[in-house]
Amino acid sequence: MAGNGSHNFGGDGGPATSASLNFALGVAVDAEGRLFIADTPYNRVRVVPLPPFVAFSPATLLFSTQPKSTTSAVQTITLTNTGLVPLTISSIAIAGTNAADYAQMNTCGAALEAGANCAINVTFTPSAEGSSTATLTVTDSAPGSPHTLSLSGTGTGPDLSVAVTGSGGSATVTAGQTATYNLSVTPQAGLSGTVSFTCSGAPAQATCTVSPGSLNLNGTASAPITVTVNTTARSAVWMISKPHFEQWIWVCWLGVLSAVSLVTIRKHRRGWRRTWALLGVATLGLALCAACGGSEGTHGAGGTPAGTYTLTVTASITSGTTTLQHNVALTLTVK
Repeated sequence: MAGNGSHNFGGDGGPATSASLNFALGVAVDAEGRLFIADTPYNRVRVVPLPPFVAFSPATLLFSTQPKSTTSAVQTITLTNTGLVPLTISSIAIAGTNAADYAQMNTCGAALEAGANCAINVTFTPSAEGSSTATLTVTDSAPGSPHTLSLSGTGTGPDLSVAVTGSGGSATVTAGQTATYNLSVTPQAGLSGTVSFTCSGAPAQATCTVSPGSLNLNGTASAPITVTVNTTARSAVWMISKPHFEQWIWVCWLGVLSAVSLVTIRKHRRGWRRTWALLGVATLGLALCAACGGSEGTHGAGGTPAGTYTLTVTASITSGTTTLQHNVALTLTVK
């Protein structure tokens, strides 16, 4: 403790630094942090309670880029009374160069008990492109009042968003079927003009189209687009079993050799007419050998291959001298 050499008796109910004492004989602190001072000549004990203290979390708010004239998602500041006595809150306000770009709503009320906290929800609506700064100010009963927290963000020019709607961004089809996706295009910050669409990443034997291929944005209204992927069915192909072929090949060749032997034997006994007939039988045997083994089933050939593919839909629009592009990924599974 420090004094000015003058003794008196007064200051009850005011700040501890304004209190007067005659002679401080003893000092004690209780479990709650209150300071007790014994004033012997006046037979008094003056109580000096600890003040409330304020803490912000986070210590600053930084908003990501936001198209001008549009409102950001809410960011929350937690105000905590870290002291041992109630905190009185006089006002919570936003001030500074770009104060109009920010808005706050809170749950704090007029007082905050010791150890309690409340939420201050802040949004950012830039009125122009470029950097924006402001200060959140809390006027209260804690030392150092008013307490401040810096706010900052960046406004951007017109933009657009492309989002999947309906059943989502994934589709599963059998080769030969059609997959359909629904999307929505929304202008931001008054963006207007013609936006065009492309689709890439379709598998072999499949086509991906966007309908309409382009549309005009009026600056406010959302517009739907449809992405269609047409796949091609796979045809059936007969397969020859190699193990069966190896089993039958010796039988086939045995028949052919027998026919050739007969040709040789009968060459001298019979006429050439029968010889030519037997040669025909031998030729037929060779043809049968080529076909020996039969089929072992079918499999698909041609058409769209089975697998999972990523399609990319790109929206492009020119605003002033800037070309804006946004991509949306879609998933296609072909069985």
